[in-house]
Amino acid sequence: YRIFKDFVEIFRSISNPPKTTVQGLWCELLLIETSSNPKILLDYWHSIPEEKFDFNADQEKIEVKSSSTLERKHIFTSEQLNASAGKKIIISSIFAKQSTSGKDIATLMESIKVKVNDQELIGKLLMIVGETLGNALEQGLSIKFDYELAKDSINFYDTSKISKIEELHIPSSVSEVKYKSDLTNVETIIPNKISITGRLFSGV
Repeated sequence: YRIFKDFVEIFRSISNPPKTTVQGLWCELLLIETSSNPKILLDYWHSIPEEKFDFNADQEKIEVKSSSTLERKHIFTSEQLNASAGKKIIISSIFAKQSTSGKDIATLMESIKVKVNDQELIGKLLMIVGETLGNALEQGLSIKFDYELAKDSINFYDTSKISKIEELHIPSSVSEVKYKSDLTNVETIIPNKISITGRLFSGV
């Protein structure tokens, strides 16, 4: 029944415009597909594309950033780089180049479904992809990106080490602050080495 309901939601969302880029969604799925425990990542994957973080387990959060220029320069919101007390945010930076011999979203989804083997989580996967791609679903599922390049490029960064505008310097009357930050010379991390609760970072 749950899966049927998810499919109904997907078909309802197909008439809506896409909520994010195919490249961004592909990279989020790649992180799930290549993780040590796809179930954990899928469980904490955002239910709606507009959420501030792609993966959110309250105290542990992951934001995925993609680059088609092979440069680790990404646009962040102030909230994505300024973790509140007792919480840890890490950034996953991935290179995504379109390639006719690469893998598409549909292929990544099939791989995740096999690895997860959980009907409720598979329903969530289908629903989020449908909601995200909207009326670009058919086209979006077939756009291919270089899988090996992307997989080999996955790096993780602790937001406490990334150059940012500290929240105390942002007036309370100013909101939705965005800026580009260069991660090229920032030290990379291993997520499970800095895990607070083990609920999310341990699954990467």
